[in-house]
Amino acid sequence: MTPEVVTLLLRNRILGIVTETGGRYSHGAVLARSLGLPCVVGLTNLIARLEKNMQVIVDGKLGTVHLRPDGKAVDVFLGQRQRREARELELKSHAHEPAITPDGHAVRVEVNLESILDLEGFQVESCDGVGLLRTEFLYMERSQFPSEEEQFRLYRRVLTALEGRPVTLRTLDIGGDKQLPYFETPAEPNPALGWRGLRLTLEWRDLLQVQLRAVIRASAYGPVRLLLPMVSSLDEVRTVHQIFDRIRGQLVDQGYEVRDRIEVGVMIEVPSSVWIMDQLVEEVDFVSVGTNDLTQYLLAVDRDNPRVSSLYEPYHPAVLRALEHVARTAREGGIPCSVCGDMAGDYAMAVALVGMGYDALSASRTFLPELRFALRQTTLAAAKDLAERIIKAKGPAEVRAALDGVRAQLHAGLGDDSPSVPLAEGD
Repeated sequence: MTPEVVTLLLRNRILGIVTETGGRYSHGAVLARSLGLPCVVGLTNLIARLEKNMQVIVDGKLGTVHLRPDGKAVDVFLGQRQRREARELELKSHAHEPAITPDGHAVRVEVNLESILDLEGFQVESCDGVGLLRTEFLYMERSQFPSEEEQFRLYRRVLTALEGRPVTLRTLDIGGDKQLPYFETPAEPNPALGWRGLRLTLEWRDLLQVQLRAVIRASAYGPVRLLLPMVSSLDEVRTVHQIFDRIRGQLVDQGYEVRDRIEVGVMIEVPSSVWIMDQLVEEVDFVSVGTNDLTQYLLAVDRDNPRVSSLYEPYHPAVLRALEHVARTAREGGIPCSVCGDMAGDYAMAVALVGMGYDALSASRTFLPELRFALRQTTLAAAKDLAERIIKAKGPAEVRAALDGVRAQLHAGLGDDSPSVPLAEGD
């Protein structure tokens, strides 16, 4: 299930997604969950067992698919869903309240956007801005490269809709499993480590330059920030700065109104960027961690490969220590840091990330009410204690136990004794 497939789904006609292959953290699965669709992956030989008009229960929370459920199983499932929907409704009623801990620590809770469609019916009051606008999905929705004018209008629409809240726009991040039907890239034996992200756009600079012109022009309509994907060296950042400054100067000379200052940040998702953080903080205005790719690169696990997807472990000590290092180095360097990967959408893990020192969290609109509630119920002192415990944990099992304790406490506060658990991969 590729990101392109998920992007093209008719969202109002899809109840859930089940696949025979793939991993829980593949791009497609992550995107499906961000849309609020129940998604269970890795169910080998499932299609051969399905029949037309067969009744099926798809439980995205537990990662299970129940074929031909009896009446009792259906009643139990519907009861659980009703309680979950009631809880979500209660959380949404308070989603506009700021994420301030009981001891007065404010956290920015921002939204990830894939498409302009994500803004339909979205209450911008429930977020503090856009922490990640994945511009590649705007390209996927077209039959050819969008022009500068088309991109400018799209970015302007987003900035206008956010009513003065900052929008962090990631430059085009294609390659690997994110392909454009009208842009053929060469076959690669290991595309996850190949020609993608900033590597691609620095080689095909027309793509980057057109996008930068559109972004800088749109900056006249609201605070916009640039986020660079797949950064692995200082030279890449410096090259983009040079291109950016030249294009901004050209637009000013051409009479365009542009914002006086546009912040430029980098995605921390390549291990090399983790260990040059002390140098990066001197070159950029902010950093944002993409936990999905960072995990796969740190653990040498292709998250789209079902043979090794079980080894993809976001609670691995190496991942948690890298996250703590990034937050600490950013703080020492005096720049803000955020998390925009899948971990930020897990409200218990979000508490731990704040305890590590992250200033902002960015997740799908589906997860924002829960995130805000969790942060309003947890003191910064408790968050720091949780962060310290999971960083010192010997393995993922200890981390999960600590996070489950947080979930139980938070659900008790809602009068719910059945906390949700992270989606498990299908067997």
